[in-house]
Amino acid sequence: MKISRLEYDDKLYIQSWKYTDKYSKFNYALKQDGWLKYCGNRSLCFKVVKDNDIVGVFFFIIENSNEFRILINPKYLNQGFGKKIVFKALKMAYNDLKLNEVSLIVRKNHQVAINLYSKFGFVIIGEEQQIIDNSNIDFFKMKHKGKK
Repeated sequence: MKISRLEYDDKLYIQSWKYTDKYSKFNYALKQDGWLKYCGNRSLCFKVVKDNDIVGVFFFIIENSNEFRILINPKYLNQGFGKKIVFKALKMAYNDLKLNEVSLIVRKNHQVAINLYSKFGFVIIGEEQQIIDNSNIDFFKMKHKGKK
């Protein structure tokens, strides 16, 4: 897997992804005003490529405590890429980007993600609610315990 900066054309490709079934609730992140709107001056955005295809993207929203966000290409869900990308992203955050902290938000009912983030040293520090697609969604705020 190769990590490089996310380019404008990559955003167009990512916006063509379509989550289905239990993952369909994540399609909001792909919309024009979704997560990719942060990729620019306000964030550090990266793509993860394997065999000439983007398997995932991750970024850190600098103005928001280096908030970490990750999207896995729907074609590659449940294949271990989330774990690999979180590992590489945290290593990059502390070693290459020299970030002092990394935080994130995760849906309270997304237990798979909560377990994954916990294994990598994130701890729950609070809760918040956001309106997504006209619905109130409950999130945990998590913070990484820092470089090991």
